Amino acid sequence: MNEAKKMKKGMTLPFDENSRRLIIILVALLFITGITKSSQFLNVGNVQSIGKQLTEYGLMSLGMGVCMLSGGIDLSTVYIANLCGISAGLIIQSNTSGVAGIVLACVVALIVGALCGIFNGFLVSFLNIPPMLATLGSYELYMGISIVLSKGSTVSANGQFNILSAMTIPFYSVFALYHYFDSDHE
Repeated sequence: MNEAKKMKKGMTLPFDENSRRLIIILVALLFITGITKSSQFLNVGNVQSIGKQLTEYGLMSLGMGVCMLSGGIDLSTVYIANLCGISAGLIIQSNTSGVAGIVLACVVALIVGALCGIFNGFLVSFLNIPPMLATLGSYELYMGISIVLSKGSTVSANGQFNILSAMTIPFYSVFALYHYFDSDHE
């Protein structure tokens, strides 16, 4: 009897009661949506669309997760990504075309993002401003810079980055195959 209790106790998931409730609600909503809108919801195109649209939020949440694990918070993440995107779009619009223009735009976006992160780190680490206040102020700064750079209008790369989105499926396939053959299979 004790062994059965130990085995049953060892099989519980490491979630607290609130997490379990949220997971149950999520599964129930997905189930209801799948039943009521099955032709629109459960198709390959929709899943691919969700995957493409949520990639940037997933990447930003990784950075936010690291920040939160260290005891801080970064409210300026979205505005830094916005400023990076506007910077890359302006580089592409400045008549740089081809692969060199895309590479230059990506490098500029990475540099802008790194400089924004360094500035936030300086505010928090060296000036001892609480992370909530430092990033609250810096997101206003980054939003203002974005508006000034874009002159308040939309910045478009005119489809120049489409080659990057076409690379996702082969990249994921190679990545999955690498991890499959790298892991131990008996």
